[in-house]
Amino acid sequence: MYESLKALAAELLRVPTDPPHLPEGQGRGTVFRAAPRFLTYQLVVGFFPIAVIFVISTGLLIAGAASGELPGWAVALISIVVDGTLAVWTFFTYFGLRLEYELRYYALGDRTLRIREGIFQVREFTITLSNIQNVSIDQGPIEQALGIANVVVETAGGSSAPQAQKHGGASGHRGVLAGLSNANEVRELLRQAMGKAAHHTGLGHAEEEREGLPEPALREVLAEAKALADALGAREADRSPR
Repeated sequence: MYESLKALAAELLRVPTDPPHLPEGQGRGTVFRAAPRFLTYQLVVGFFPIAVIFVISTGLLIAGAASGELPGWAVALISIVVDGTLAVWTFFTYFGLRLEYELRYYALGDRTLRIREGIFQVREFTITLSNIQNVSIDQGPIEQALGIANVVVETAGGSSAPQAQKHGGASGHRGVLAGLSNANEVRELLRQAMGKAAHHTGLGHAEEEREGLPEPALREVLAEAKALADALGAREADRSPR
């Protein structure tokens, strides 16, 4: 049942179901997914207002019936309307959050990080690894209890940019990989990828660049420099007075 509805919704909303493709030459890279407990977190947050409305409406109906202000038929009718509305709300909340969870992807390539989220409005962001200034972990109390965390990446100028959405996407100079059960490992993998990207683009340390020179090419350069120095020395010797 759910899979049929998922396929129908993806077709109607034109939502891509495959992992995002990275720019040319990077393949699909390493794909990360939010942990199942992230869906639990989203459902807790999504169902909270429904539960509050149910408790309040039930309390009011019980109080009205007990006081005699509402006749029995009115209590029954209001209960049917309220409960039916909340049931429909609960269904669409569950279906929407689960679909968004299953279509959320994070893809890490050699030079870029891509984040895709959303169903009614698909948002896909590409962050160049060489532009990332900081990678940190964000975790609230509920997330800590569920054993999940968010990896936040900040690019140049991120300190003055508006804060990104807490659970996914990017805003200004920040991107969020939300709901990871292995946030520490993903952060370290990102840092390693950033170091490799900086090295390939010539942004690494001088020592690393020197170590990266091919040894045969280095010997050839040194030989040419020595030959040039010898030629200049011989020329100066010829000009010296006898």
